[in-house]
Amino acid sequence: MAIQMRRGARADLDVTRLLPGEYAVCTDGYIYLKINGSQVVRIATNELLEQVLAQCAEYVEDCQEYMEEAMYTFIMFSHYADGTDMTDTPDDDTRYIGIYTGHSSTRPTDKTLYQWVKVMIALDPEDASFNINTSNGHLYMNTDKYNFGINNSNGHLVIYS
Repeated sequence: MAIQMRRGARADLDVTRLLPGEYAVCTDGYIYLKINGSQVVRIATNELLEQVLAQCAEYVEDCQEYMEEAMYTFIMFSHYADGTDMTDTPDDDTRYIGIYTGHSSTRPTDKTLYQWVKVMIALDPEDASFNINTSNGHLYMNTDKYNFGINNSNGHLVIYS
């Protein structure tokens, strides 16, 4: 069987019409190859790979800059699941705890920036203490019965009894 190839605009390409072993070269630089009855793969050109690698390098640089910025954790309390009327001091009716982790060095006032979790134990403000270990980015809340830990690198809340 002779080698077959199709050429044209990518918008006009119908890969279901390619025959096994047939190439489709698009005018925008994309190349497709039908491997078997249903599998079609896109072949990358050197130019396309260079573009993708440049975009990846840019993305990695942006991520590194983002991660080098300081991370902060703040905790707020609310009587409501969506954080309405949030406060930094729990009371006897407190039912939800909101956790913010991010780059803001001041406590955010926007309730949507917090992850809200239902509190399954009573929070006594007289019984609770907060401390932050800045060396590992963890925030802890200690009570007589429970220890809460927030891992600032991934934002997970861990409860120890």
